[in-house]
Amino acid sequence: MRLGNLLKVVAFGMISMIPMSLVAEDAWTQRTDMPTARFGLTSSVVDGKIYVIGGGQHRGNALHTMEEYDPATDSWVRKSDLHTASCWHSTSAVDGRIYAIGGWVPDGGLDTVGEYDPVTDSWTARAEMPTPRKFLSTSVVNGKIYAIGGLDSGDAGLATVEEFDPTSNTWTTKADMPTPRMLMSTAVVDGIIYAIGGARRTHTELSIVQAYDPATDTWTTKAPMPTARVFFSTSVVNGKIYAMGGCTGNYDVLNSNTVEVFDPVTNTWTLTDDLPNPRAALTTSAVNGRIYAIGGDPWADWEHPVSIVEELTVAPPEYPYIYWLEVAASLPGSYGSQWVTDLVLFNEADTVATVDLVLHGEDGQHTAPASVAAGAQGVFEDVVGGSLQYQGKGPLEVRSTLSLRAAARTYNLAAEGTFGQGFALRTADQGLAAGETAWLLELRQEQDRFRTNLAVANTGDADASVRIHLMATDGREVHVFTLDLEPGELIQDLEPFLRRAGRPDLGWGLARVEVMTGSGVVASASVIDSRTNDATTVPMQR
Repeated sequence: MRLGNLLKVVAFGMISMIPMSLVAEDAWTQRTDMPTARFGLTSSVVDGKIYVIGGGQHRGNALHTMEEYDPATDSWVRKSDLHTASCWHSTSAVDGRIYAIGGWVPDGGLDTVGEYDPVTDSWTARAEMPTPRKFLSTSVVNGKIYAIGGLDSGDAGLATVEEFDPTSNTWTTKADMPTPRMLMSTAVVDGIIYAIGGARRTHTELSIVQAYDPATDTWTTKAPMPTARVFFSTSVVNGKIYAMGGCTGNYDVLNSNTVEVFDPVTNTWTLTDDLPNPRAALTTSAVNGRIYAIGGDPWADWEHPVSIVEELTVAPPEYPYIYWLEVAASLPGSYGSQWVTDLVLFNEADTVATVDLVLHGEDGQHTAPASVAAGAQGVFEDVVGGSLQYQGKGPLEVRSTLSLRAAARTYNLAAEGTFGQGFALRTADQGLAAGETAWLLELRQEQDRFRTNLAVANTGDADASVRIHLMATDGREVHVFTLDLEPGELIQDLEPFLRRAGRPDLGWGLARVEVMTGSGVVASASVIDSRTNDATTVPMQR
């Protein structure tokens, strides 16, 4: 895999830093207009495409319309109509399907729930929401949808929180939101739902932010949004919540073009580039680090729908420190083993470190945001299967805003426990260059007793070619082979004495690592006791 021409510093188990510079500014771009102008609409993302659903075009009007936007081609396609015409509803996506919940029609608030399957382009009715309402907001945590706040038949916002489980098609009442309200927006970061802004009643705009933890069914108060507003929208990129559009005091739309960014890690708000076209009752969705602001009404009189689509390219976080772990895993192995990796990151600074965990798997990158508190150690047990929700293996990249101390342990999940394996820290300049060699000693290959795996990584900026000489303990070569690696690539060669040399009972052995081309090559071996699946790390010796 090609990971870019960076100055790579690789550590195996403990991980090192590299400086890099990234773009630091967000930027807006005009995109193709939505075919149907509307306000009070919603949107959800499935497989990189945005599905824009329902809405209205004037007072007393609700639409069935659904249109699909593909950011990759900047094009729109009409899709099957919403099961029930609706405005001021909410949508969320779970497991590739979209759920349209509640909303408004001229007869009043709705309790309807429709499930849309993009594969079949069809809608299915699901269990009705216990509390009919409009002006609500929904968010997803762990495959369940939380319908929060809104307005029923009265004139005061609701505190109601109801959880919908798409798998069982059932609803459960949860702890009320501390501040009853409608017209707010919710967003999820790290399994926590943030309910932002809104109003208790008409023209009572709020700046309040309250966080709901579904795991404990509890609420906490966070730093307020600088601009109190309603009829706005939020989206999450890089673990931060972007709030934009809507109305401020007295339904003033012109003063709502400010885009405010909430960082849950630091509990602070900052500003980014203004929304080019101020408007209320818009919808936003995020795809690949870009936020799409779609539709709305620039006057908030519900008579002037627009079809505007604007794309905000969010600058990647600035990560001055990048760390590498040679191999992180969560997968079954030989002899009934189950390999997992635990990661720990220690932050000595007096401020929080913002972190991205990136596994470079065989099918591409898998990313999860994280943070490490000031003066604390962040522990990520089974980091691949847990934080990254991935089954497999690959190099693990840790991107951090602050310098960290890092360590990792890969081990077999055995009932009686195993010690696992750790590695000494290595930097790129400690790697091997063309013409240099290193040795891997105390290797073993014995049927049903010991097995040896080799790992070779290219931490340099150019392709590398590495020749491996497998040897018996008396110094005789039993096999020679070559590995070609791109920059940033890892090759894990499993049981080469058995599979390449055909020596299942070699006994003790060793290997010579010879770099033919390239630089920054690092090699190691794992000698595994096949009876316990416990592994010992063998670092290279020059």
